[in-house]
Amino acid sequence: SQEAIKRLSPKGNSGKFFRPPGGGYNPDIVKIAENFGLQTVIWSLSSGGTGRNSDGKLISPEQIMPALEKTGRGEIILFHTNWNDAQVLPGFYKQTLGRKSLKPVLLSKLIG
Repeated sequence: SQEAIKRLSPKGNSGKFFRPPGGGYNPDIVKIAENFGLQTVIWSLSSGGTGRNSDGKLISPEQIMPALEKTGRGEIILFHTNWNDAQVLPGFYKQTLGRKSLKPVLLSKLIG
């Protein structure tokens, strides 16, 4: 997948970071990522946007916001490319981050 990312990237970059699917990792996985020149990064807060209610339906955007209220300085927040997270982002940026005087930064800037 590194080669595919490199081909599709406007600047031919293949990325610097690796997020293990589901957050599961061990020293072997970290070492393999390092062999590909990647730093393993785990989120500190999840939007929960892929969570499900007792009826099996995805949770609503309104149910996501309380989890995001915990956002603090230096958080790495996991969002997914789904409708729920997309609906939450504008309000999250304006309300939660604005109220707490926080701003998004690139991961490379946060952990260098």
